[in-house]
Amino acid sequence: NALIAAEMDAGRIINRVTEEATRLVEAQMGVFFRTAGVGATGRFELQALAGIPRERFRSMPMPRNTPLFQQTLLTGGVHRFDDVSRDPRYGKNGPFHGTPAGHPTVRSYMATSVRTRSGDVLGLLLFGHEQPQRFSRWHEEIVRGIAAQTALALDTARLYQQASERALALTQADQRKNEFLAMLGHELRNPLGAMRSSLELLRPADQHGQDVAGQEA
Repeated sequence: NALIAAEMDAGRIINRVTEEATRLVEAQMGVFFRTAGVGATGRFELQALAGIPRERFRSMPMPRNTPLFQQTLLTGGVHRFDDVSRDPRYGKNGPFHGTPAGHPTVRSYMATSVRTRSGDVLGLLLFGHEQPQRFSRWHEEIVRGIAAQTALALDTARLYQQASERALALTQADQRKNEFLAMLGHELRNPLGAMRSSLELLRPADQHGQDVAGQEA
């Protein structure tokens, strides 16, 4: 928790959370999906993967917001299945009607949404194992706590990023102001010098001579 709280980069937070949570719940696979809408056509973007090589997912389509995922996204909490393949909602969506070819087998299933205190969904944290009945209520509590800490860390990282961007914008604006003033000062010195020389030439010769004599005296 301390390591997550100290991190200010959203990508590193998500990677660390996924790896540590997968290890803690003894899952074969842990995934963090970013959500792009929670409606029937909502899509997911793979952000972090633990337990299996990322290359296995390169040629696979990202999951859609099926009824199973939608329950997790809309209702919150942790959803655990001893054997997800026996759930009546499983395999009802084409074109794969289950998992696509080459996808790791998932029977034990546990997932939770990661959401801010205001209820905004930041992502979906999912764990799987090829054997049934691998996750317990104790694992649920672990995942619930991790999801809450992750949401807080991501929200803090977002605020830090916004503050950093504002500070950078102010620094750049101040730099542009200083550059403008320096340029303005340079441009003003040149015409003033020319004007002074012209005025010197326009002064009467006797006045000019008196000035010179006064300086010599």
